[in-house]
Amino acid sequence: ELLNKWTDLTARYEESLEPKEDVESSEDTKETEEPTETPSETSEPVTAEMVEAARQAVLDSKKAIIDEIQEKIDAGTAFEDLIAEYCTDPGMHDESNLLNGYFVRPDSNPYDKNFYDAALSLEKVGDVSEPIVSQLGIHILKYLQDVPAGAVKLSSDEIEELRASMEEERLSLAYSEYFDSWLSSSDVVWTAEGESWKYDQDFIDKVQAGAFEEDESGEEAPEAEPAAETAAEPAADTEATPAP
Repeated sequence: ELLNKWTDLTARYEESLEPKEDVESSEDTKETEEPTETPSETSEPVTAEMVEAARQAVLDSKKAIIDEIQEKIDAGTAFEDLIAEYCTDPGMHDESNLLNGYFVRPDSNPYDKNFYDAALSLEKVGDVSEPIVSQLGIHILKYLQDVPAGAVKLSSDEIEELRASMEEERLSLAYSEYFDSWLSSSDVVWTAEGESWKYDQDFIDKVQAGAFEEDESGEEAPEAEPAAETAAEPAADTEATPAP
């Protein structure tokens, strides 16, 4: 509740700082037009002091835990041990993230602004931030390491995953291009002989329209009728092959 209040006040305060559009009005219209509705009450303007008070309220709500963590930091407790004991961020319980940290770059910000600004305010490796508040909660950040410039080193598993992903993307693109070329050069004609291959479109339309949803009595929806009498059912232990 406290975090939601701070988030709301922050958004309203930042909105109030945005420049307003210029609006022209006619004095003649202004004098002759009668108000048609009673003006609604305006909400109280949000001030920087209100935002700061809401932020401090979030921190005060966890003061005992924050003080306990700070005492352990001052005593030399490993930051990784503090993450294991106190952290509720699922990302920090991922082995890779725990080892490498979150990558924060000055030229790109996928994070909450307060988190991002606090991370970039740390000056050297090993520095630990004061508790900061973001939309996700309270954070204490440690400057873990610098990422060297140049090509990113990948493990053999990561390389294989990327290779497979790129191959799948290239095959999909090639198929789409060939299919489009085949379709554009073909003259497709539906015949009576081809009707048995078609789906039962009426049944599909009824399903999509919710005509066969379970009623309150719990009775099951009726099963679909076969599209054509000549359609063959696949064997129970084999997978059905889509018709061309």
